[in-house]
Amino acid sequence: MKEWEVIFLDQKGVKQSLRFASEREPSFEAAAHEILSKWFPVTKRLDLNDFEDRNPTPTLELLKEQHGVTIHTILEAS
Repeated sequence: MKEWEVIFLDQKGVKQSLRFASEREPSFEAAAHEILSKWFPVTKRLDLNDFEDRNPTPTLELLKEQHGVTIHTILEAS
């Protein structure tokens, strides 16, 4: 498994990074799940299905709208 590093801005605008393992390069939505589980574990338990609008990235939007977290890049960790 490869290790990936997600670089993001936290709710205070400070650049942060999180490393995790994945076979392939994760999507921004998958990276948002990782950030949510590590930084906001209580929120991770919420059901984020958006059946009305069929939002393809509900976790990514939740991070941005509710927590002020914006994912900047995803890189393969060296």
